[in-house]
Amino acid sequence: MFRPLLFYRLPANNQMHACGDCYSRREAANLGSDCETMSSEPLSSESVPVEDPTWWRLSLREPLFPDSPEWSSYWWNHRYEQVTDLRTVDHYFNKVIEGSYIVSDLEELEDMLDLLPDRQGRQYICLVKDASDGELPADDANFRLLGFDVSDWTMTSSLTNCGLWLDELEPIAQSVNRHGLLTLEAAREAQRILPMLWPGDPHGLVSVWAIYEYAPSVLHT
Repeated sequence: MFRPLLFYRLPANNQMHACGDCYSRREAANLGSDCETMSSEPLSSESVPVEDPTWWRLSLREPLFPDSPEWSSYWWNHRYEQVTDLRTVDHYFNKVIEGSYIVSDLEELEDMLDLLPDRQGRQYICLVKDASDGELPADDANFRLLGFDVSDWTMTSSLTNCGLWLDELEPIAQSVNRHGLLTLEAAREAQRILPMLWPGDPHGLVSVWAIYEYAPSVLHT
């Protein structure tokens, strides 16, 4: 049985958008500007919708490559030569082709894959899981762990789509792998210090997400 994944909030025009200018607006304390998720109200974990951390999110996605139209938007604030194909929970930089289904148990996965269309070009089958659950499968013939992302509850990645990471965040950002993702330890450290460095900014209250690609042995031969 599948469950369509519900996203809790979209910008007013119902379009996913880049928040790359959030950093400059934080610096200017201009919290009333055009970013729909910016707020001057204090934040707490009670204000964030909670879902079962054991769930997986399944979708067919388009990675971001240097020849992609949106690459310049990413590269503007993330000039990391090691990044060759960006993977992220953020829908602006990894477009969802189809899916956004919740998988409550990986035993359901084979049946749910039939809901996705055939891959085209460089698309990939993406599985995302809340890393707080603590039970993350190791790489095998069917799964490849790509790395870890951090985002608020709108799934706007604070790592890839919220401007520069400076101060204590800068060495964390510079440590990303070829997919623009962090290690689990680095992501958890970012999760710890983001609320202190970005007070009042919803993008600073994040979850850590493990991003997997399904069946790399088949998809990349």
